[in-house]
This record gives sequence, C-alpha cells and structure tokens, in this order.
Amino acid sequence: MKNIIGVLFFALMFMSACNNASQSKNEGKDTIAMVKAEKVNPDAGKYLGAWICQKPGKGGQVEGFTLKEDSIAESINTPTLDYKKWWLTGDTLVFVIESNMGNAPATTLHDTIIVLKVNNDSLVTAAIQKGSARTTYRKQNMPNVVLTAANWKLTRMDGALISDSAYIQFDTTGFKFTGFGGCNFIRGNYRTGIASLRMSHLASTKKMCTPEINGVETKLFAYIQSTNNYFIVGDELQLREGSKTLAIFKAAGK
Repeated sequence: MKNIIGVLFFALMFMSACNNASQSKNEGKDTIAMVKAEKVNPDAGKYLGAWICQKPGKGGQVEGFTLKEDSIAESINTPTLDYKKWWLTGDTLVFVIESNMGNAPATTLHDTIIVLKVNNDSLVTAAIQKGSARTTYRKQNMPNVVLTAANWKLTRMDGALISDSAYIQFDTTGFKFTGFGGCNFIRGNYRTGIASLRMSHLASTKKMCTPEINGVETKLFAYIQSTNNYFIVGDELQLREGSKTLAIFKAAGK
C-alpha cells in the first residue's frame, strides 16, 4: 500500500506540469461525499470559472480546472487526474481528485495549494513546500467551441508556429470531415467518444506544390491518421496521439 501511495503522489506532482501538487494521500473513505457538506468561503466567487495554464515544453498544450458553485470541480485536459470537489481554507485551495493510473484502481486524493493572488483574469498559486515555483493560471473567458461548429485553422505543429492555409472541418451529420493541407484537399470519416477522436478512410487530391508546402501537408495528413484523442479549450483544438499533442488549430467561422 505504501508503494502505491508513493507512486500516486509522484504522478500527481509531475504529470500535471503546471499544477504544483503539494499534499496528497489515499483517503480510504468516501471523501467526495464527506466534502458535500463543506461551505465554500464567502469570498470564493472570484474563483469561479475555468482556469488554464500552458504545460512547459508541450507545444502549447494547456491544462487546468473549472471551479463551480457547491464545491464542484472539473478537470481540463488532465486525463489521469479527475478533479471532483474544491474548497477554500483561508488562502489555501483544496481539491479532491480521483487518480486513474492505467490499470490501477482509481484512488481518491487531496491536493492542497497556496493562493498568492487571484483576480478576474489570473490565479497565482504555489505548492506548500518552501521555495516552490509559482504557477499562473489565466481565466478562460469564453466557452469551449463545439467540434462541429467551426472551421479549424492550423496554427501549430510539433510545437512550431505554422503560417499556412491548412484547415479541417467536421460535419454535423454523417460523421464526415473535410480539410485542406495547404496544397491538396482531404476528406474522410470520423468518430468521437468522450475525448476520443478517430479519422479514417482518408482521400485527397494529388496536386504537387513546393517542397516546403508538401512537407507540412504530408506531416499533417499523417498526424490526422494518428490522432486518437483531442482537447478543446476555448477556441483552440488540439489533435493528440495518447499524451502527445500533434497539431493545434484555432476556430474560425464556417
């Protein structure tokens, strides 16, 4: 049991790069039910909303959490850490999180961080350990764009900015997608789950362009076929393979 707790604590500390986990343990009881009776600090209204930050070295990938009324918390782009509840104790922000590490049983954890600053735009936190680095979250002031509601323009790939006309668009009916790689048009089928996304039966035109454009397009089309999950944060779509971000798109009007 001690080994399992140690592994989960390590995962909580390092898998969420921009959330400085500080105190976590296996509660061994229905902590989530117990916390339902907790009263949120009267000043907690300014904490409500979705808070995100970029993960260092992850090509623009973001993660964070949503804080709702009645102590309800939700995860943003943290597949192995499912935020459930939150509350304030002075300047301390406490989370109840379910950790799901592969085939291991789900485990309930506490994560406690210190709030250094909070306003309408930013939330600055640090772990309890002395000398811990600060983490700055920005408030997500717009709702997530629905996958089928936008023409998604390619902006980043392999962590590098892309200045190109490539895009992808998902049909609202029939589970078809269309796109443009910068030189050729593409189409195919797609299917989605809660966070999963698979694109198949790809077909494209066969026009030849400059080596630079063809290089970007070839890689993009390969990434589309490799995608198995996705994140949407505000107006940004991330195509991913496992935990790796392949390409990032920005929503534009259809």
